[in-house]
Amino acid sequence: MPTEKVVKVAKKMMTLNQKWYLTFMIVSGLNALYSVYDWYSDGVYEKQQIELVKLKDEQILKLTRDKIESLARDFTGKEILDQLPVSIWYGKKVGDTVYIKYLNRTAVKQFLTDRGLDQYYYFNRSNFDVFDKKEAKRFNAEHMMVAYAPKDSIYVFDEPFRDAATHTVIRTPYSRWRQIRFDERDTLLWGMMRDPYIETKEKL
Repeated sequence: MPTEKVVKVAKKMMTLNQKWYLTFMIVSGLNALYSVYDWYSDGVYEKQQIELVKLKDEQILKLTRDKIESLARDFTGKEILDQLPVSIWYGKKVGDTVYIKYLNRTAVKQFLTDRGLDQYYYFNRSNFDVFDKKEAKRFNAEHMMVAYAPKDSIYVFDEPFRDAATHTVIRTPYSRWRQIRFDERDTLLWGMMRDPYIETKEKL
């Protein structure tokens, strides 16, 4: 009899141990799954936040771009562009060359009159007509990259360059984008300096 009781108690303890072990394994598994889910959720959330920020920035840039383009369609709008403290310009693409068609007042001041050039010096001229060969090749390559890019976006360039008149080094980044005018069957290449114009005489 004592032996049978010992066997029963041992079986009961084994059953309890098995249940405890099973419970422990289930809880451990759930904790592991939750940790993985939590890590995944954080990653997804962070990715979504980054995408939202990028989307917001792209929307802001697009609003700025659309506003600039719409203002440029009429004389009154161009007067508003002339009041902006940043240089803005555009050229018309003809083949693989871009001819400057418009500069706002700040651009005229920054790149022309303050450098001793006539305010119409750039008008209807290409990069090769006004810049040295090295700068002209670089600018034309940028224009073609934007013109033929698969994605219609705003492209930022931050390499310093020399102005056409005095070879003053300009270190402010600038952006470029294209405007395809289907009604007129042409492409405009826009440019805009990032910072307001401040006179500098820094030379290479």
